[in-house]
Amino acid sequence: MWRRTSLSQALDCVDPSTGEAFDTIANGDARDVDGAVNAARAALLRQIAAAILENREELAALETRDNGKPLAAVPQENL
Repeated sequence: MWRRTSLSQALDCVDPSTGEAFDTIANGDARDVDGAVNAARAALLRQIAAAILENREELAALETRDNGKPLAAVPQENL
């Protein structure tokens, strides 16, 4: 999700071979970096949670095999 930076400044993107500006980008500060990192972290955690839910039966079987507890002994709400 894109949002405006907290600064209203823009930076020129300069072609080093010609010295000419070919585009502009938004200039941000530490708050913008923190916001971007937090958004990326939240998105990653949502993807991990979705993968766990999608593969919960296989993960439960592997975990019960690893700790020796029969799958039938695991409450369904833990799957």
